[in-house]
Amino acid sequence: VNDDVMEMTFVAELTEVPYLVVRNHKTQTEETLKLEGSHWILGRQSDCHVYLDDSAVSRRHCEIRKMGIEYRLT
Repeated sequence: VNDDVMEMTFVAELTEVPYLVVRNHKTQTEETLKLEGSHWILGRQSDCHVYLDDSAVSRRHCEIRKMGIEYRLT
């Protein structure tokens, strides 16, 4: 993800439910998404779990997978 435009941060809570905070520096907006399930695809493609409206982002930009108590970004 282009650092000048968007930033993503994981926020862990005691409930073990992951949240993803997506900040768009261009529009000065922030969105907090509750990630339910075990994997999420992020990108520009409309069927991605997390849609990122930015031309610098690939259609299927990356994937987050829950692996036990860890989360992997690939």
